[in-house]
Amino acid sequence: MTETPTALVTGASGKIGRNLINHLLRKNWSVIAISSQKAGVNHKNLIWIQKSWDQLTELDLPKVDVVYHLAGQNSAYVARKNVIQDIESNLNLTINLLEILRMNSIKPLFITLGSATEYGSSEHYELTENSNAIPETFYEVGKIAVRNYLEQYEREGLIRKSLSFRITNIYGMSKSSGDTDRGFIDDAIYRAMHNLDINCFGTGEFLRDYLHVGDLVEALATAYLMESNLDSNLYNVSFGDSHTVIHVLEKIQSLAFEKKQTTSKIIKIDFPSDRYNIEKRNAKVNSQKYQKASNWKPQINLENGLELSLNQYLVDQDNG
Repeated sequence: MTETPTALVTGASGKIGRNLINHLLRKNWSVIAISSQKAGVNHKNLIWIQKSWDQLTELDLPKVDVVYHLAGQNSAYVARKNVIQDIESNLNLTINLLEILRMNSIKPLFITLGSATEYGSSEHYELTENSNAIPETFYEVGKIAVRNYLEQYEREGLIRKSLSFRITNIYGMSKSSGDTDRGFIDDAIYRAMHNLDINCFGTGEFLRDYLHVGDLVEALATAYLMESNLDSNLYNVSFGDSHTVIHVLEKIQSLAFEKKQTTSKIIKIDFPSDRYNIEKRNAKVNSQKYQKASNWKPQINLENGLELSLNQYLVDQDNG
């Protein structure tokens, strides 16, 4: 482990990528970012490579200590609509990057993000890494395939180590406008702050585990620093607490009224017939395995995270 690490971050323009890069730069890391979009930040320790992945077959890279592979499409419904494109955007893209590293004789720690939905609609409320993975969508099947390939690259000695994090619902620090990378909570915040109605499928009584993006990027940075303690290839990363969907929406609705006097309504509608059953699951995701191995612990509970998110929204809106 070097004192001033160099990280390669793909998907650099996405919500997680943006926040991770800013976090690493504050820690005095050097960062090489790859995105199809223009650089969103200038920094002496940042190299920004603007290329689309279908153009990226060869790339000269300096030595990097860790790869945070965040690029790829992340919708189960997009995957169902075009399975081949999903394979191209996730599995093939990952293998392409691994081969670029091989051509440059780089053997880094390679970190990618999966999803707690890979466990499927488990009958067990609390999910651990020992819970069976029973994917219910093409998207989750693809995520598991990516992890299997990464572990094989590690066994072949082509990368130093692979880590896959199964994450829960990520929210927070999303831009106020022009940002298509909004998850469920961030989209609800956007709608509430614009005085738009918020749709809620079913009764909204399903339990979910929510993790603020600030906690996630700290977990990602910690993985490199504590690599020698991580004896597994798979870890859950979550807050470890669950809230009903309707509770979260009502809290957002209340905060938006408090901060901007908006009067958005929560509209309960029936689940569309084409929705996956996994959206009706109840889940609490246990991340104690990663916490014990890395000494990372989530710091931002849901109430504080929503407050931070709405305040950041107002700042972004004021700054245009």
